[in-house]
Formats: sequence, structure tokens, C-alpha cells
Amino acid sequence: MVVPQMLSLQPQHAQGHKVMERLRRALGDVRRRHCRPLLGAAEAAGVRRMREKETEASSAARRGARAV
Repeated sequence: MVVPQMLSLQPQHAQGHKVMERLRRALGDVRRRHCRPLLGAAEAAGVRRMREKETEASSAARRGARAV
């Protein structure tokens, strides 16, 4: 059985749900905006480190070829 007071709360509940959904989306957007530069910096650092390792490997291979 639905109590008449409960009927009057249902529209408020639906409105609260919409507000919470907008808040959840907004917080997700903020999180993505903050994570994007961090991920970009991590990617750049990884690329830089890979290039350094490739250079080291090439140098070691040249040294090994000269030693033979």
C-alpha cells in the first residue's frame, strides 16, 4: 500500500536523482581533466626512457662489434 505522503516524495526523489547524476558526471569530468596531463607526462617520460635505452643498446652493439 502506498502512503499518500510517499506519493508526494517521489517527484523530489526523482529530482534528487537527477542532481546526483549531474554531480557524478561533473566529478567524472574534473577527474578526467586532472588525469589527462598526468597521463601525458607519464607517456612522454616513457617515450623518453625508451629512446634512451635504444641509444644505449645501439652504443653497446657498436662497442661489441668493434671488440670482435
